[in-house]
Amino acid sequence: MKHKISQIVLFLFITDFSLNANIFPFKINGKYGFMDDTFKIVKSAEYNSINSVFNNEFFIVSKKTDNGIENEILDEDGVSIYKSYGMIKHVWNDYFSVSNKNKEELICLHSEDKIYAYQFIPTDEPKIPCKKETYRIYIDQTGKELFPNLQFRRSYGFFENRSVNINPNWNYEIIDGNGNYIFGKELADAGQHYSEGFLYVREKNGTSGYVDYNGNFKIKIPLMKKSEDNVIATNFYKKRAIVNTVNNKICLIDNNGQILKEGMKFYWFFDFCEDYSVVIYDDKSYNFMSLDGQFLSKENFDYAENFINGYACVIFKGQDALIDTNGNLYLMKDLVQRNYWIKRNSIIKISNYPCFRGNSYEWGTSQKVYSNRKSWIFSKTVFFCQ
Repeated sequence: MKHKISQIVLFLFITDFSLNANIFPFKINGKYGFMDDTFKIVKSAEYNSINSVFNNEFFIVSKKTDNGIENEILDEDGVSIYKSYGMIKHVWNDYFSVSNKNKEELICLHSEDKIYAYQFIPTDEPKIPCKKETYRIYIDQTGKELFPNLQFRRSYGFFENRSVNINPNWNYEIIDGNGNYIFGKELADAGQHYSEGFLYVREKNGTSGYVDYNGNFKIKIPLMKKSEDNVIATNFYKKRAIVNTVNNKICLIDNNGQILKEGMKFYWFFDFCEDYSVVIYDDKSYNFMSLDGQFLSKENFDYAENFINGYACVIFKGQDALIDTNGNLYLMKDLVQRNYWIKRNSIIKISNYPCFRGNSYEWGTSQKVYSNRKSWIFSKTVFFCQ
C-alpha cells in the first residue's frame, strides 16, 4: 500500500473540566515529560529516563538531583506513588524491586511488607526469580521459596505457565508452573519467554524455529546464530513476528510460518508494541514497521522510541517531535509553546508543522490558538501519511 499525503484542518474545543485522558511521554532537549491526549503538559520535561511497565499502568522515571539519581514510580495518571534514590525495577503486577546498598528489596505498592534478596527478575506470574548465593531460585510474593530442588544460573521468569532457565551445567531447562522439566537440554539457544504459545529456539543440531509449550516445532525456519551484533527473532504479537534468517535475510511471518514480507535489511529490530516495531537501518536511521509490513513514514527518523498510549518520541531532521499511530507528526517546540501561551490566556500563532509530501519535506500553514478563561479553541493544519 502506497503512502499518500492528506491535509486536514483540526479544530479542538477543550474546557477546563478534568478529563480522564491517557498520558504519554514526550521528549525535548534530552529530557522527558508527560502530556495527556489533549496535548496538555501534565509533567514538565525534567526526567532523564522513562520506562512504561505493566501495560502502561505505571511509569518508572528518574532524574538527577543534588543528592544523586532520584527514581520514582508514577501511576497511569502521572501521580507519584513511590520515590527512592535506589534503582527501581518492575517485577510483577504492583511489585517492584528497589536497590538497597548491596541488596534489593521487593516492595508492594499496596502493602508495607518487604522481601530482601538479590537481582529480582521480571515475571508475568507470581513466581519470581531472584538470586540466592551463586544460583537463582523462585519465590512467591511472600518470599517463600518455590521448587527447593531447583537451582539455575539464569532464569527469565514465568510467562504463559512456562519458564526458560539455564541450569548449573549450562543447559536450557524449560519448566512448567509446578517446577516440572518439560524440555531444553537439546537447545543451543532460546528466547527468554513464551508469547502467544510460541518460543523461538535453535537446537544443537542446527534446527531452528518456534516451538509450542511441549517443545514440538510448530514453525521451522533457518534462524541466524545469536551474537552481540544481531537480533534473532521477536516474540509473537497479534500473530506476527520478525525473524532474522541465515544470510541476514529478515522476514515478517505469521503464526503459521508463512512469510508475509522478506528481504528487509535492518541493523536492528524490536518486538512489536502497539502494532508497530521500531526498526533501525544500517545508516542508524529509524522507522516504524506495521503488522502488515508497511512503514509509518516514507522518510526515516534520526531516532525513535516505542509507542506508549498512541504516541512515540522521535527526532526528525534534528528536531524533537511526537508521532501518533496514524502518522501525524507534531514538533515539540510548537506543543510546548502552545502550552505556555494557553497558560498565559493569550492569542498566539502556532509555528509551521512538518509533513511528508512524496520524497520532499514541506510545511503546513500557521493557524491561531484562541484562549479565554473557561475554554480554548485550537485550529491547526496537520499532514499525515495514509
